Amino acid sequence: MAAGMVAARGMAANMMVGGVPAMAVTGARPAVSTHDRHCEEAGATQGQREDVGIEHERDACKLNGPARRRRPRVKSPPGRAALHSNSYPVSAIFRGYKTGTYVRLERLAARGFRNLADLECELPERGVAILGANGQGKTNLLEALYYPVLFRSIRGAPDQEVGRFGGPGFQVEAIVRDSAEGASVVASYAVAGRKKRTAVNGEEIPRLADAIGHWLAVAFLPADVGLAAGPAAERRRFLDRLLALSDQRYYAALARYRAALAQRNGALRTDRPDLARAFDRVLAESGAVVTAARLSWVQRAGDRFAAELDGLGESEPVCLRYHGRAELADSAAWAEALEAAAGRDQARRASTVGPHRDDLVLELSGRSLRGVGSTGQQRTAAVALKLLELDSLAEARGTQPALLLDDVFAELDPERQQRFARRLGRRPVAQAFITAPRDDELPPGLELEQWRVAEGRIR
Repeated sequence: MAAGMVAARGMAANMMVGGVPAMAVTGARPAVSTHDRHCEEAGATQGQREDVGIEHERDACKLNGPARRRRPRVKSPPGRAALHSNSYPVSAIFRGYKTGTYVRLERLAARGFRNLADLECELPERGVAILGANGQGKTNLLEALYYPVLFRSIRGAPDQEVGRFGGPGFQVEAIVRDSAEGASVVASYAVAGRKKRTAVNGEEIPRLADAIGHWLAVAFLPADVGLAAGPAAERRRFLDRLLALSDQRYYAALARYRAALAQRNGALRTDRPDLARAFDRVLAESGAVVTAARLSWVQRAGDRFAAELDGLGESEPVCLRYHGRAELADSAAWAEALEAAAGRDQARRASTVGPHRDDLVLELSGRSLRGVGSTGQQRTAAVALKLLELDSLAEARGTQPALLLDDVFAELDPERQQRFARRLGRRPVAQAFITAPRDDELPPGLELEQWRVAEGRIR
């Protein structure tokens, strides 16, 4: 067993939530525009409600709760005063930032999580290489490590699927620490009632958004090749997660935008274009902030994206650009754009103007990487985006996030493995957690303590 591994005993076992030990807390389709055609080619469904990694709802901010299929209830838009009340997601919902962001994960405790045996472990300061055959639980351990970042599954699974099969729920506790102090971050989920609870330093946090930001990590899974090979929604999700974790103003604007968009689309689906127009002002004000922030990040990141890919061995010229209507970064431009799209919106019963329709375009020699790139090139581009995410969060938050890599080296050819390892060596991360089936699939010179996972247990 790895050093520091003991039976899970310090997780407030005297309290129960649903049987899980709980934390001790106090019509006709009009012609398609060039922009719409790009979105549809990139896999974006008209009017879809996409999972952006951080899901906003009126009167709360829930992180990717289970999707509910029900007829929308269209409410009248709030007045200007209501937009700044606590009942609308525009207030300072990143209060968790005030407690600070911590540099490294010092201890992890989990019970009832996936196929993992209940555990409590001390994490090495530099991180750990997690080895194990497929299906033994190494990715589940990585998922438990990431859970305190956004309080959601690294794979996007709903919480009821994260708990042990047939169990009452799960609990994860992370002790995170900077050079001066530490913090305890706890999350539990009870199947009975589908209730999630979070606490920071023993104080229960009513909204998940207020608990975010105590520990930062960037994760790369094999499925993240979808950043380069998948639909536009994958890349919008990437931008929204990165920018929301970087800046609370973006998070607040995104919350307002998604709330207004949902209400506007609900009005369009019930053939109430007059009511839909009532949400245009909120959509314009918040959508302009979202669009401007995305454009600014892409402008800054373009050269660095090319440099990262060059360092990883890509010889062809690459380009990173934003596909959307740049004029919508100004809220004054929205009225004309929404008016011009009114007929199309009514026909499709969905809002067709705004950043929810945009894309982050990756190009290789002037052509779409999604269309012409090899699997290796697409995977390398996705790794480069994750490295940009790592650096962007470090610059925005003033602390280096941890890096979680799931079987990444096994998916790269030997030369790119070596280049990636050298890249990590040149600018070491605060902590690295890397999984691989065997130690010979880790690149030489990767100086991390090794743990082995078998049948859900760390050995």
